[in-house]
Amino acid sequence: MGEHIVCGVDAHERTLEYRIGVGREAPSRVRFENTRGGRQDLFGELERLRQRTGSEKVLLGYEASPLGYGLYDESVENGMECVVLAPTKIARSVEDRKRKYDERDATRIFEALRGHVLAGNELPARDTGGADARRP
Repeated sequence: MGEHIVCGVDAHERTLEYRIGVGREAPSRVRFENTRGGRQDLFGELERLRQRTGSEKVLLGYEASPLGYGLYDESVENGMECVVLAPTKIARSVEDRKRKYDERDATRIFEALRGHVLAGNELPARDTGGADARRP
């Protein structure tokens, strides 16, 4: 059995910026269009990586946004675990709060997910009275 595959996503109306890594490896950087076809390309890439590494689990995560749960639903349909994180609970420096960097945001989400998988760190989930970050 291989290690967990972790995918952190910075989602926008037109683009999806990804960081994808296996175990402790450095993540690769990928960008797809935020279209049905672009998302299916991502799921295909994750599936090929899963088969190549022998990994049983893929954890994908992104920040809650006006885009809703479409990415969540498609991830689950494709056999992946998905979490929606609270943007207000992800640690950011003062500089990061002033400027929007898709690459840094995707990396920050990836690191939060990998910390959860490898070290059991708590996910920066929305406050749901004890519920986790998964879709209700």
